[in-house]
Amino acid sequence: MVRGDKYRWALTRRMGLGRPAPPSSNQPRVWFHAVSVGEVVTAATIVDALLAQEPGLEIVLSVGTPDGLDEARRRFGDRAAVSVVVSPVDMPWAMRRLIDDLRPRVFALVETDVWPNLLLRLRRRGVPAIMINGRLSRGGGRWWRRLGGFSTRVWGAFDVCLMQSAADAARVRALGVDGRKILDAGNVKYDRHYPTDVDAAAWRRELGLGRDAPVFVAGSTHRGEERIVLQAWGRLRDISPKTRLVLAPRQPERFDEVAGIVHRAGYAVNRRSTGRLPDAPVILLDTLGELARTYALAEAAFVGGSLIVERGVGGHNLLEPAAFGVPVLFGPNMKNFAQMRDEFLFVGAGLEVADAASLARALARLRADLQGARTMGRAALSLVKRHRGATETVVAHLLKLVLQGR
Repeated sequence: MVRGDKYRWALTRRMGLGRPAPPSSNQPRVWFHAVSVGEVVTAATIVDALLAQEPGLEIVLSVGTPDGLDEARRRFGDRAAVSVVVSPVDMPWAMRRLIDDLRPRVFALVETDVWPNLLLRLRRRGVPAIMINGRLSRGGGRWWRRLGGFSTRVWGAFDVCLMQSAADAARVRALGVDGRKILDAGNVKYDRHYPTDVDAAAWRRELGLGRDAPVFVAGSTHRGEERIVLQAWGRLRDISPKTRLVLAPRQPERFDEVAGIVHRAGYAVNRRSTGRLPDAPVILLDTLGELARTYALAEAAFVGGSLIVERGVGGHNLLEPAAFGVPVLFGPNMKNFAQMRDEFLFVGAGLEVADAASLARALARLRADLQGARTMGRAALSLVKRHRGATETVVAHLLKLVLQGR
């Protein structure tokens, strides 16, 4: 299926005009809903742990974006125990049909996309609902509080809210939700398996990077950020000419656009998908699923979605580079990962930058003080290790709800 056809297919189902194929067995069914790529990755960590304890369960994963669908199929396409469906928008008639088709024992919402019609209908059907890895920003909390009793009713439809932090839990309690339902369970993202056994030398060769060239990785970038990164990296090359840049845009549909940005900036670029030029200073990672191991090569990493202000964007996960002991740089717009940002800054695991000039200064500082950069990287890795364990809590609560329904 070509990309345009895939988008039209997903849009049809998002509008509730098509019905998903119902799951094939009569086993107890847990329905996970994940909005896009990040939530799908989080769901995968939980699904793996859940099925390891209870292999007889059937899992349904619904997604709300084409990129999320790609990621879900990549992770679960060959697993008989997991069905992937596209969720329609939150309209009463569409949710009624979807619940009828899926017949879940338990519904699990991953992170943050609270849908009133879905939750209230699940409550009327007697299907337990749990929020896992939940987060509620300051702005989101203010928005929900303005809705008064309706917010209490919608959020009160959850049987359990497992929040990422004490601050997230407090904001849910402020909506009038019974505090006994709310738990600061930690962040499942810290438990994600990262491919830390990367053969760095082989991966360098495959990407066309020099054997000893310093590497700066800019991952999950959004429109406007690539130009900032290129300006900062260009200044770094004045003092470290061999430094190479790996760019990994967040949205696959922007790969051609970003290649053009690099060319217009005056740099040759290797596209991972189409082979490599000799000694190109910029590598465009225009593939899916390869960013995490590329961080293993980095002397420093910038995580995008944080230097821009754009609807629905508030930073991305800092843990992938941190899991490799890499110093992490990010912009001021980290509203979706505010606690994580604060912890990185508090323990000296990362640096916040505001523009091309401050990013260039941060990169120059790390290049000039390699021992300091290694210390920052060790602090990042230590932070990842210290916060692991949320998945165990989530799985215990999921199994409790499943068993209550038997």
